[in-house]
Amino acid sequence: AKQKAEQERLKQEALAKQKAEQERLKQEALAKQKAEQERLRREELAKQKAEEERLKQEALAKQKAEQERLRQEELAKQKAEEERLRQEALAKQKAEEERRKQVARENLRTAISNLNLQGIQFDINSATIKIESLPILKDIETTLRNFPAIEVTIEGHTDGSGDEVLNLALSIARANSVRNHLIERGISGLRMAAKGFGESQPIQTNATPAGRSANRRIEIKVIN
Repeated sequence: AKQKAEQERLKQEALAKQKAEQERLKQEALAKQKAEQERLRREELAKQKAEEERLKQEALAKQKAEQERLRQEELAKQKAEEERLRQEALAKQKAEEERRKQVARENLRTAISNLNLQGIQFDINSATIKIESLPILKDIETTLRNFPAIEVTIEGHTDGSGDEVLNLALSIARANSVRNHLIERGISGLRMAAKGFGESQPIQTNATPAGRSANRRIEIKVIN
């Protein structure tokens, strides 16, 4: 009976140990499972949070890039508009200057037409200006001073008497004499050209003294 009781005790003790071990293993497995689930949950939350942060940063970067694009686009439009307005203003200014210049040219043409250019006289076969021509040269000087931005050509002409080549050279020399006189009086040489046409452009017949006198002349032409 004692042996049987001892065997039963040992059996119950073994069963208790086995049961306790099973329970320990079960609890250990449950704890590991729970810990793994918690780890996976935290890992998933971290991934989710990281993805949310990535998407947030990506959205911010896109927003910032779009804002910069729009800013640059606006700046480009503003710059283009400013340039357009500047060019438009320059074009208007240039057109107005040209209009004023054209009006000045016409006014100078009118003023020159009112001058007695036939009064410019030279010594015979010479480019030396006669003293009695000085009043009309003074009028020309005054007229040109009134239109400082307008360029002119001083043209010399002769009658048909004498050698054609010599007449051409004489007409050039006389035109230059008038130009040089005006330069000495303070008119800029940069706005005055001198040309000679000799006997090639008569305005009257060379068959009469009056006609030849008319053909020996200085003309002043406004350059467009």
